[in-house]
Amino acid sequence: MIFDDATFNLSDWGNQFQPANLVELLSTINVRSLIRCAAACDLNIQCRTFDYDSLSNVCRLFEGAINTGYIVPSNSSSRVGALQLVSNDFTSFGQLCSECTQTRYLTCLNNTCQCPPNTFWNNIECENQRYIDASCNNNQWCRYNTLGLICSIFNNCTTNDTVATILPSCNTTCVSNTTVWSIPLTARWTFENTYEDSMLNYNATPFNSPTFVDGYVGQALSLDSSLDQYLSTLFIPLNERSFTIDAWIYPTSYPNVKGSHSIVGLCPQQTSSQCLQVFLQSNGTNTSSSTGIFSFWESADLKGSIPIYINQWTHIAFVFSKSKTKEIVYVNGLLDNSRTSSGNFSAISGNFYIGDNYNLTSYAPIGKNNFQGYIDQLTISAGVRPQCELLNVATLAASFTFDNISNIFDDSGPNDVSVNASNYTVVSGVKAGQAISFTGVSSSYLQAFGFRFLSYNNTPFSLALWIQPISLQGILVGTSLGYPFLSFTPTQMLVVRIGEVSIPYDTPLQVGSTWTHIVQTWSSSNGIRLYVNNQLVANATTTMFTGSGTTMNSLILGGGTYVGAIDEWRVYSRELTPQDVCALFVA
Repeated sequence: MIFDDATFNLSDWGNQFQPANLVELLSTINVRSLIRCAAACDLNIQCRTFDYDSLSNVCRLFEGAINTGYIVPSNSSSRVGALQLVSNDFTSFGQLCSECTQTRYLTCLNNTCQCPPNTFWNNIECENQRYIDASCNNNQWCRYNTLGLICSIFNNCTTNDTVATILPSCNTTCVSNTTVWSIPLTARWTFENTYEDSMLNYNATPFNSPTFVDGYVGQALSLDSSLDQYLSTLFIPLNERSFTIDAWIYPTSYPNVKGSHSIVGLCPQQTSSQCLQVFLQSNGTNTSSSTGIFSFWESADLKGSIPIYINQWTHIAFVFSKSKTKEIVYVNGLLDNSRTSSGNFSAISGNFYIGDNYNLTSYAPIGKNNFQGYIDQLTISAGVRPQCELLNVATLAASFTFDNISNIFDDSGPNDVSVNASNYTVVSGVKAGQAISFTGVSSSYLQAFGFRFLSYNNTPFSLALWIQPISLQGILVGTSLGYPFLSFTPTQMLVVRIGEVSIPYDTPLQVGSTWTHIVQTWSSSNGIRLYVNNQLVANATTTMFTGSGTTMNSLILGGGTYVGAIDEWRVYSRELTPQDVCALFVA
């Protein structure tokens, strides 16, 4: 489409323009034709792009050139026009105003031909001013008048603040490291319809036909105390060394009269340092909770205090440090209790039992001690697993960096979450490596499965991700709960939701090349919190979260009208602290 001094290149029908920032929208008018819309753009020296919808007759004029924004899918009646810019259009720059009176590309300022508002001279042409994180040589290169951006000492556009505001100093927290296996494994039973040890050292033998059920991850071992069900394997040499025993457990009741319900046991002799006991202790049979017990048959057991409730999954870990002769109990990655042991575990024989401590059945103060419920991901490590590692095992539900070239959807968390994805592209990541990008259609999505913690009411959780939106629309993180956690409103505002409670962030996010860090947290004590780039920007007190029951929940990225990239996606089954959010932001 050609005018006297301007040429517009037209897109195919079915597209609209998405500017790099909403401030670039000059005006929205109603005209009767595409030609009239183009003419309106030609008459406005700041206009470089327009789009027009022939059904509604809506014409939108933008000051951003076509290469500063994006052409995105829209109604079949919509089309984009882009002003063709060539260096010859700017040959009069810096000359007397008489040399540019007949051109639409330059304006008269201080008696010389200068660039129009919100553009800068790059020694070739007048280029649109740039946004946060874009490279720059001086302040004129950055969007100062409307957004207050300046060129930093690092030659990037930023806000008129100190560099410390962009890269804050954060205390190190456990989110800084996603390691889950730093200690060599002695044995690991995943119970994926098998009693075998994944390390192939201590395959277990079942007694009285235990079964398998849906577990925290995949399948789990199901034990019925009334049927005296348990597993047994060879002697495991835990004597005279440090070790960690951890597992996911789901007690369904506490039926044993003396209150003891063994997770594992190795007790060839009922004497000091010869009897390893790892069990739950309830207060009789009519109770809904218990606490963890860890002992080497000493004068006093190490007793936990955090309640372990029936009919929900709990991660429990028992740690012994030989060098410190110290026993520790963790529940869901949190320190429950610790004490100095009277010595090392020293037994050199005896079978290792799972779901029972068989040799204690005849001991009157304990008696029947079979576990009632499910056990999953039972692991014995040959050393002291750090607390941050156990916290990751317990609460890092998934972690996707998208950087594994051979498997971009590799979950670097402890649960090996499975993924289905379709119609995505691989793009450059937020700091290095890769990210995934969605195209804004329903078939462009990533769905991750197996988030058991979302089954339960009032479970705290957090989501963290970097986004690089091209358009501020659609769903960022959808759920199988029937509503999205993070999405955009029709007015292009980010909104966070839990159940029927939604809170918007009333400042539009940057679009285009800018990455934005988003964190959503929920807990019954603090309600919903939304962080954007390490700042708490919205919160609401809502003390109830309704889980899905027994369903293995899924989370979905994209799958609608969202266009843009997502990187460094993490899901936690705990509420991240402000220190955690800061550590993720600068990681």
